Amino acid sequence: MKRIRFLLILFLIFVYNSGHAGFLSSTNNASVALNTTHRTSDGKDHSDVVTNNAKVSNVSTALSVGTVDTTNVSITSDGGADDVTLPAATNAAAGVATAAQITAVEANTAKTSLEDNSVTLARMAPGTAGNLITFDASGDPAAVATGTAIQVLTSNGAGAAPTFQSPDHGNLGGLSDDDHPQYVKDSEFTQDSGILVGTGAGTFAEETGATLRTSIGVDVAGTDNSTDVTLAASATTGGLSLSTQEIGFRAATNAQTGYATAAQITAVEANTAKVGVTDGDKGSITVSATGATWTLDDDAVTTAKILTDAVTMDSVDADGDFTTLTGNWYTTGELNGKLDVNVDTTATYAIPTQSHYGGVAVNGDADVIEMDLAAAVVGMSIMIVDGFGGAITLDPNGTDTIVLDGTTAAAGEAIISSGAKGDFASLVCVVANEWIVIGHDANGWTEATP
Repeated sequence: MKRIRFLLILFLIFVYNSGHAGFLSSTNNASVALNTTHRTSDGKDHSDVVTNNAKVSNVSTALSVGTVDTTNVSITSDGGADDVTLPAATNAAAGVATAAQITAVEANTAKTSLEDNSVTLARMAPGTAGNLITFDASGDPAAVATGTAIQVLTSNGAGAAPTFQSPDHGNLGGLSDDDHPQYVKDSEFTQDSGILVGTGAGTFAEETGATLRTSIGVDVAGTDNSTDVTLAASATTGGLSLSTQEIGFRAATNAQTGYATAAQITAVEANTAKVGVTDGDKGSITVSATGATWTLDDDAVTTAKILTDAVTMDSVDADGDFTTLTGNWYTTGELNGKLDVNVDTTATYAIPTQSHYGGVAVNGDADVIEMDLAAAVVGMSIMIVDGFGGAITLDPNGTDTIVLDGTTAAAGEAIISSGAKGDFASLVCVVANEWIVIGHDANGWTEATP
């Protein structure tokens, strides 16, 4: 501190003696005041001033240190009051170092280490690409050497720096067998063509051959993977075949079934392969003219082959041959043949349509019976007979009506016999959907709901 003060005093003396701003004694001040009276009216210096009679030379003034404390240094020129107080130095302007600042520098208490967050990347020393900063067992900074691809940073435990190592699932702590089911180890497969299947107990098992087929339900009876699968007989005859577990198809011919080829389909569409059935006697039919003419043999159509109701009296001529008669026809001779008589014992009997053209429907037992008429068509006629003494309910079709003893029953209303053996009723249709009873037994018939 004393050295600094001494140097400062020398600096001020030098400035003063070099003609710069300085301090004047009381004598000098009086001389200057006297000189101001020796000027002409035009402002020119007096001869005494020009010849410097009053001031032959500069008068030196002694400077000394004035007040000094922990923060300021002052200078005095006459040993009295301080003339100048030098400012204290700061981090923004030069000045006198204070006692506190000198103490801090000597003790280095203000700057014992770097400030926090003051070291940037640019301030750090260069290193190796990929290395990581760590601390070794002694606590000193160290670098973790760069690993290779897919390696991961692995802890080596307390007191040791980490290193890059290849991952090993087996070394990961806290994992059970089911934590990563998507990972299957090679060691799980010990058999050629082995497959892992669920056991049903929450685990996997490797299986092959018959055991595997049994587990997945394929060819359970087989002993190896080459066992053929057998097709049903219907599939075999239909053109399918199977060999070494491969399904095959065969083309159809005139000797075997199978799939139709493109050529066969083309022939069918064009009908070039089969214009008609080949000529010859086919049994009841003879084919001729390259399939163009078909001739039905005489007496070839039996009663069993005639469709029910397809042949009526209009279809047979006087010689017994089938023909079609149209319009009204009359005869002066005898008309021979037999009536269409139907005897039935069921509880409800639907009278056949052909029986409504002059036929007879008979109740075949003593039980009550319902006989249902067909829709009334003009020209129909039928006789209803009770042959064993069971009441007959004669029910018209739908909304057809029955006229009994001159009274028309309600639409769809039936008439009922007395239930005596020999009861009968003869009905004819003159108007569509209406039956007229033209005769009945003496016991009489009544409306179902008179």
